[in-house]
Amino acid sequence: MAPRILVLGAGINGLSSAVCVQQACPLAQVQLVARRFCRFLGSTPGVWERGGVIKVKNWKVSEKTYEHLVKIACSPLAAVLKVQMLSGYILSSTAEDASKEAPAWTQIFDCYRDLTKKEMSRFPKEKHGKFFTTVTVDVPSYMVWLMKRCPLSNRSLFQINTCCSGSFRPGYTAAAAAAVVVIVVIVVVVVVVVVVVVVVVVVEVVVVVVIVVEVVVLVVEIEIGLIARPQSWFKEQGGTVRQAKIERIEEIAGDCDILINCCGISARDLFNDKELVPIRGQVWKVHAPWLKHFYIFDEEMEEHPYILPGVDYVTVGGNGRVDDWNTKPDPKEAQRLWDSAVQRLPSLQVIHNYGHGGSGITMHWGCALEVTAMVLEALGTEKEHIERMVSRL
Repeated sequence: MAPRILVLGAGINGLSSAVCVQQACPLAQVQLVARRFCRFLGSTPGVWERGGVIKVKNWKVSEKTYEHLVKIACSPLAAVLKVQMLSGYILSSTAEDASKEAPAWTQIFDCYRDLTKKEMSRFPKEKHGKFFTTVTVDVPSYMVWLMKRCPLSNRSLFQINTCCSGSFRPGYTAAAAAAVVVIVVIVVVVVVVVVVVVVVVVVEVVVVVVIVVEVVVLVVEIEIGLIARPQSWFKEQGGTVRQAKIERIEEIAGDCDILINCCGISARDLFNDKELVPIRGQVWKVHAPWLKHFYIFDEEMEEHPYILPGVDYVTVGGNGRVDDWNTKPDPKEAQRLWDSAVQRLPSLQVIHNYGHGGSGITMHWGCALEVTAMVLEALGTEKEHIERMVSRL
């Protein structure tokens, strides 16, 4: 009898666990159970950074995840899944303990190093910083791919391998007969080579067309939001999906031989894990294509600015309020997060000064003064100094 494996929860961990188990145990009956399959679940871009590997026990699994994402970032699927290598800065406003050695987990990152004095001069409010290269992923696109799991990463798009062989069996003594045989063999070999090359080229063209079609289909699926109904993909591989709110573990205990718990905060009640509490975050999504690096400030603090460029937009945050169950956006908190991010990285802010309706000459100097005041404010200048400086212009 095939083993029954039930994965509880359809977040990034539940979905990846279901996919991996299903591929490793093709004869098993794998079922994915979740309260909802939401397209916007984890809709902010994820960055693989050091926060998740501080503890030694998390090091190895984080390293494997990093290698997995880097492999995607270097494959033809990178553009579709919006996975990219990204370099950036972690900065702190507190002094660094120079006696501490770099933790062993820093070896996971590419180009992990201290910032030079010249680099630090760009961040006058910071005491020390690190620079490294990591990988980012657009979570919704990635989750669609996990459901579909298109096996394209190990195939080269334009690799053509040809192999031909020929043999000649001597048996004639006459020179003329030998010459004829040689000519015939040469002709046969040439024909065989041509046929093989044509066949190989046709096969490779077909492969390329298939890959392109599959990628296009995947792009369309991502764009129209099929993450909201993943049953079709998971079932194609023999899995089943069940949408249900599980309130007591006894409801599913008899439905499986192995239960994989990936239900997140719901485990607090289902498994009586009262030490489990939510960490609330709030972010902005902005269009700032000139930002090519990520910036993380004072990551050890509960509220710390960060700027994470994605393929389509830049995510600006953020905070991590422990044991905060509020799921609604807070306008005051949003403004505070934005102001904090702009103060630490003034280039984030865009001041629009256009659309004067043909009255540019009439309004230009007054608008210029307002723009200057905004710039000074973004640079952290005190209000009374701004007024005095602008009044002199």
